[in-house]
Amino acid sequence: MGKRKHNTLKEYIFDQNTIITSGDCILVETAESVKPEVARVNQIYKQNKKGKMVFDITWYLWPDDTTCGRLVFQGKNELLSSNWNDTVTADSIIGKCTVHTFDIYEKLKDVGPNDFFSRSKYNHFTKAYDPEESLPVYCVCRWPYNPDYPMICCGKCNCWFHPSCMGVKSISEVMKLDDIWFCQSCK
Repeated sequence: MGKRKHNTLKEYIFDQNTIITSGDCILVETAESVKPEVARVNQIYKQNKKGKMVFDITWYLWPDDTTCGRLVFQGKNELLSSNWNDTVTADSIIGKCTVHTFDIYEKLKDVGPNDFFSRSKYNHFTKAYDPEESLPVYCVCRWPYNPDYPMICCGKCNCWFHPSCMGVKSISEVMKLDDIWFCQSCK
């Protein structure tokens, strides 16, 4: 989609406390979805014919909404960046949100309802993940880290494991140990 030269705006005042600019992420209500969709704003402009506010966007996708479905390691607040460009009108926007990198998301002290993260790319047209991308894997299950499920670290090899994969019922069970926890290979 080419750049619009006429009626391009630097910002849109969503409500008294919220200003949306290019590069911001927004929550969008769509007829197809029961939960809000998330998009990054590329450009804001006023449509000539009707005077409506229009946003050029790039969609983030919920893993559940892809042909691959949600994978075991994908967190509940995880989105997939995509190459799906679209337009929406201002009346479909229900708020502003933040899509963090995974590293920044992990460091958040308080994750709010409008905090999400993205660490994977999904090609909307081929319906597949970016083949060049690989995430580090952990544990004996060889899955990437899911921030919704805590992991434990072996005191000897410094490898990370899911408690359930190691026969440990919970992290609190490990915390009760007087000694350092060791994985099955290091015992």
